[in-house]
Amino acid sequence: MKTPSPRNPLIAVVSAVLILIFLSLMPWGKLSGNFFKDFNILEDICTVKTDIQADGEIVDPELVALLNGPEDDANSSVAETQTHAGEFAENDSCGYESVDEISVVEDIPEEISPRIGDLVVIEDYSTGRPALSRFSNAIRESSSRPVRIAMIGDSYIEGDVFSQNIRENLQSIYGGRGAGYQMMHTDIPGFRQSVSQTDKGWTAHDIRNSSRESCKWLAGEYYSGGSGATSTYKGVKRLQHADAWNRNMFLFIAPKGGTVSITTDSGTQDFAVAASDSVQCIDFVEETTKFSIKNNTGEMTALGVWLSDNTGIVFDCMSLRGNSGITHRKLDEDLARQMSEFVPYDLIIVEYGINALSSSQKDYSKYGKYMEEVVNTLKACYPEADILLMGIGDRGQKSGSEVHSLSTASNMVSTQRAVARRCGIAFWDTREAMGGDDAIVNWRERKLVNADYIHLNHKGGEELARLFVDALKNYLSQ
Repeated sequence: MKTPSPRNPLIAVVSAVLILIFLSLMPWGKLSGNFFKDFNILEDICTVKTDIQADGEIVDPELVALLNGPEDDANSSVAETQTHAGEFAENDSCGYESVDEISVVEDIPEEISPRIGDLVVIEDYSTGRPALSRFSNAIRESSSRPVRIAMIGDSYIEGDVFSQNIRENLQSIYGGRGAGYQMMHTDIPGFRQSVSQTDKGWTAHDIRNSSRESCKWLAGEYYSGGSGATSTYKGVKRLQHADAWNRNMFLFIAPKGGTVSITTDSGTQDFAVAASDSVQCIDFVEETTKFSIKNNTGEMTALGVWLSDNTGIVFDCMSLRGNSGITHRKLDEDLARQMSEFVPYDLIIVEYGINALSSSQKDYSKYGKYMEEVVNTLKACYPEADILLMGIGDRGQKSGSEVHSLSTASNMVSTQRAVARRCGIAFWDTREAMGGDDAIVNWRERKLVNADYIHLNHKGGEELARLFVDALKNYLSQ
C-alpha cells in the first residue's frame, strides 16, 4: 500500500503568507471599534516611515469631521491653519495664536519651566487664586469628608491603568478606600486590577454618538437596562485600599419607577424608586467587600456606581477609548448640577490628546481651540472643582527597524500648555516627566509600555503615578 505523498510545501507556505497579508490589510481597529488593533506583517522590513500603531487608536471621528467641516467665528479658518502649519510650536510661546492675534491677547501668563531639578512640577497658570486652591483646601478636610477627584481620558487610562496607582498613593497619604466610579458594563472584564466586575443586561451608550443631550456627562458613557439588568463588584487585594470600603452609591434616572435590589456582605435590600426624569441616588454606609445591583424597574438609565469611604480620597477613573476630548464641549450643565448634589468634585484631571495626534499634523491650533471650550464647559458644569490638564505621554514611531518619538508630539504638548495658559488652569507635562524626546524607547526597554509604544502597562502606570504624585505633593507643600 502506497503512502500518500505530502502536498507541495511551497503551496502551504504561499497560502499562509497570503492569508497573513490579507489579515494585515483588514481595518481591525475600525471594524471592532478599536477593540482589536491593526497590524502589518511587513512593518519591520518597510523603509517607509509609519506610525507603529498605524492608527490602531484612530483620530477621533468627531474631531476629523470638525476639522474638515465649515468654520465658525470661534476658530481660525482652514486656510489659516494650513498656512501656519508647524509654525507656532517653534515661534509662538502661546502655542496656537496666529502672529496677528498675539498683539490682542492679554494677561496670558508666561510659560513656567516644567522642571525643578529632577522633578517635573505642576505648572500653575492661574491669574488670581492658585489653580489648585480648592483642592488644597479639600485635602485639609480629608479626615472629615470625601475628597473627590475625577480623571477623564482615553485609552491611556483604560482599565484604571495609571489612575489606580495615583488613587493608591493618595489614599495611603490622605485616607480613603475603594475604587471610586464604576461603569455598569465592561467589554474587558478582568483587565482592570482595582476591582472585579461582572454584569449582564446593560447597553453602553457613547455620548459622542448619542442624541440624548440630557445624558452627556463627565464619564462620556451612560447605560440602559431593563428589568433584570445586573452589575456586581468585588474588592481585590492586589492593590492597597481596594479590598473593602464603607460607602456605596448608585446614580440613575428611572422614568417608570419600581425597585432596585442591592446585595452586599450583609444580604439583599430592595429600595423603592420613584418615577422621575431627574437623577436619583441610592446611598448607604456599610462596611462592604462585595456590591451587587439588580434593576427591577422598566427601562432605566444608569449613570454609574461609586465605591468609596465617606472620608479620604475618592478617585474616579473615567476612560473612553478613541476620545479626543472635544465632545466634552457638549456636557449637560443641568445634569452635572443634579449629579453634583451626590458626587461633587474637588479636582478634575483632563487626560486627552493621543487621539488628535498624527505624524503628519504639526499645527494643533484648532484642537487647542476646541479644548479651550472643553475647559470652559467643565468650569461651568463644575464651578467648585479645580482643573488640571495633562500633556500627552511620549509616543513612538518606527522608521525601518528603529523607534523614536513621534516628531509631532512636542507640538501637541505646546498646544496643550497653551490651553492651560489661556484658561488659567494647572498643567502637568507627562511627556517631560517620562524623559522627553525618545523617552518612550527607554520605557519600552524597561517594559513599562506596550509593544505599540503608546500605552502604559500596569507596571508603567505605577511608575508614572509615582512621578505625578511627587509633583502633586510638591505643589500642595507650597
